[in-house]
Amino acid sequence: MLCGCTDDEPGREPALLIAPFLAGQFFCEESQDNPAIDSDETAAWYCGELGSTGARRIATALDAIGPAASPSGRYLLGYTLIVPLFRYFRKQDGRWQFQTAIVAQNLATIAAVGRPVVLYLSSNHFIDSGRELCLELAQDPANLMANAAGPLQPDRYFDSALIPWTLVDQTAPVNVLRREAFEKVLTAIAALPEPARALIKAISFLGETHHLFPDFFAGPRIDCPLSSGTDYAPAAVADFRAWLAQRYGRVEDLNAFLDADFVSFDAIDPPTKNIISEHLDSFLEHIDAYAAGTVSVVGWVHDAMGRPLQVDVYLDGKRTGRAHYGLSRTDVTDALSEIADPNVGFRFNLDYREAAVGIHTLDVVVEVAGAPPVRLARQSLVIVNRRQDPSSVVACADDSLPGIGSCMGLSGALDAPRHLTAVFYNPLAQLWLQYRNGAVRDYLETFAAIAVRHGVPVERLFSHQVSPALVGSWHADLLAADASKQPSPYHRPGTTLYGGAAFGAAFVTMKAELAWGPYGVSELHPMVRLRPDQYQAMFEMHRTQGALFVAPYFLYVGPRRLLGAADSHGRFQIAPDNSRLGSDLFYQAIQDAMRQ
Repeated sequence: MLCGCTDDEPGREPALLIAPFLAGQFFCEESQDNPAIDSDETAAWYCGELGSTGARRIATALDAIGPAASPSGRYLLGYTLIVPLFRYFRKQDGRWQFQTAIVAQNLATIAAVGRPVVLYLSSNHFIDSGRELCLELAQDPANLMANAAGPLQPDRYFDSALIPWTLVDQTAPVNVLRREAFEKVLTAIAALPEPARALIKAISFLGETHHLFPDFFAGPRIDCPLSSGTDYAPAAVADFRAWLAQRYGRVEDLNAFLDADFVSFDAIDPPTKNIISEHLDSFLEHIDAYAAGTVSVVGWVHDAMGRPLQVDVYLDGKRTGRAHYGLSRTDVTDALSEIADPNVGFRFNLDYREAAVGIHTLDVVVEVAGAPPVRLARQSLVIVNRRQDPSSVVACADDSLPGIGSCMGLSGALDAPRHLTAVFYNPLAQLWLQYRNGAVRDYLETFAAIAVRHGVPVERLFSHQVSPALVGSWHADLLAADASKQPSPYHRPGTTLYGGAAFGAAFVTMKAELAWGPYGVSELHPMVRLRPDQYQAMFEMHRTQGALFVAPYFLYVGPRRLLGAADSHGRFQIAPDNSRLGSDLFYQAIQDAMRQ
């Protein structure tokens, strides 16, 4: 389908494609002053039926930024063209029919613009198109994830509806239609003239795919209970049982691991209750943020003098490990104007499964170059067994470390765990979280395999996943996206990077730990005002680390009459006159890169 060759010649520096994420991309000239055409959705249909595209507006916006290639050849300037899969269904004779002619005309944008492009075949929980179809599908519980309280209901994210589609039930109508649309769009791409196909440098598919939870807009916060997350729908519970049976073979072997007496795999339900606040009929019903056997030690540290620092975690006076430092905490920079760099977060996953029952002492210690270590926090952590035997205080030598306030320039806080947090290890919760991660990965692999069968080269196919490990305040288990970040035989890794994750060293560390080769950044925005050299260092970091493309989020190319209503999260709009989140400086930084 696409050219499988590389654009980099032997001995030549690799080129990074800067492909801004576009909004308003399908407004043709004929639609500009038509009040009935008020969204990309209506523009795509209206202009498609006229046989027209928004190519002139896209080309004009890109020409204002820079040429197709920088003088050095290190940077290319193209764009990301979004093709929402559910957009192209129309109800005819009571059935939803896919309109191939409209998608084919929308894809004609590629040849008309004539610049390298990343195609984003979009279809996830964000409802940015096909609203009527999606709302109809949402009436059927078989199409939805569920939490412990029942089917999860549609929600809002900025101006977009959000619907928690099932990832597990491949026979659900939503997944049947999604596969149909995916295959027909791939067929339409394959039918493009060869010069147009040669401009497609990457295909990003589906979008951020993960589990959902109520009040998604507030983010996967640490205090959100895991039982509020998904998926407890009947299809998911049945699939979990099948997963256990495949993994263990005999229920007796599973019972040995769980210290349980299940008579069959079909008798097993995933854990849904919190032992702290709910009545349990069996300890194996327990789940909370710590039930899988680890405690996330999370917080932030900032040094006003910019010295290198490290964060260590101790249990009962013994060092258990070094935290990942440099994670994005834009909430800190939002709250404290004196801190400019959001990469001040840390996280350490403390495995307590082999620790003795009792009241333990948890210390977080900060070491700054050229200064003695100081204590950021000391908490009591209560480790309880399933019988809830009495807890005694575990001995801990007093190291008499001074507090963080004794070191000039240092500030910080421990956000979790809270003092006297009680943790109960439930091995079934551990298995449940592993299953949830696998379900997300399997869903992506299913669609990636379809794309490969349709002729998309693996080296041009990219996931579009979130990276919770890079955000210091997130509860990663709520999203269950970690397994999907592992290398795949069907596609290359792609990720969305916001805040400090866009430019911080933590990304490089994560990439090395995951053994990523070439990758894509499907959405990119630093969300803070950087210096010109810092923006350029960000682009160079991704170019030298092996990114094929980065997609700055977002560039508006629609008519000005709709600009105010185009996106309620317009603070992300990359434009010379938008100073929010440093978006004006980001625009200028892309211009600067294309001059190099």
